[in-house]
Amino acid sequence: MIENIPNYFKTYDKENIIRRLQENPEEIQQLLGIAVDVNHESSWRACWMLRSALENGDRRISEISSKLVEILPVAKDNHQREMVCLLDKTEVKEQDEGKLFDACITMKLNFSQNRILWIL
Repeated sequence: MIENIPNYFKTYDKENIIRRLQENPEEIQQLLGIAVDVNHESSWRACWMLRSALENGDRRISEISSKLVEILPVAKDNHQREMVCLLDKTEVKEQDEGKLFDACITMKLNFSQNRILWIL
């Protein structure tokens, strides 16, 4: 069980976290819960670590894929990026494809608008 999530990511480097996750699969379940929590400060890190630790097609990603698609439009930038990368490792359910497409187009348009404002 991961006791202190922010320290968990600060204490261990990526290779050690991956090794720890492989040795403690219950921690993967905990990270999956954090990955779909838009209010958790480490949600993007959880997605990042899951993306690094899990293989393409891992059923655990497909089990949360609908939730990832659902929260994608309301998540913060870093979290959105890591959720899309995590979703790339699984087959998105047919009923979620349209929602995912809309969310990605909206993110692209928002990024373009924010980038233009930043340049001005």
